[in-house]
Amino acid sequence: MTAILSALKRLWIPLVVSLTVATSGFTVYRLHGIFGAAGFSAISNGHADEIVPFNPKQVRYEVVGPPGTTGSISYLDENAAP
Repeated sequence: MTAILSALKRLWIPLVVSLTVATSGFTVYRLHGIFGAAGFSAISNGHADEIVPFNPKQVRYEVVGPPGTTGSISYLDENAAP
C-alpha cells in the first residue's frame, strides 16, 4: 500500500495534466462537430480571388527645374485627393 501512495505522490501532477489535455482535446473535437466546422475546407475555387478593376488611376509625373537639384513628390491631385 505504501508503494502505491509513494507512486501517487510522484505522479499526481503528470496524471492531472494528461487528464486535462485529454478532456480538453475531446471537448474541442465535440465542439467542432456541433458547430459544423468539419465540412468546410480552406481551398477556394478561385472566384473570390478574381480582381476586377473598378477605378483605374492615371498618373503622370511632371518634373521641372534645373538639373541636379532636389525636389519633393506629392501623390495628390490638384484637389488634394489621393
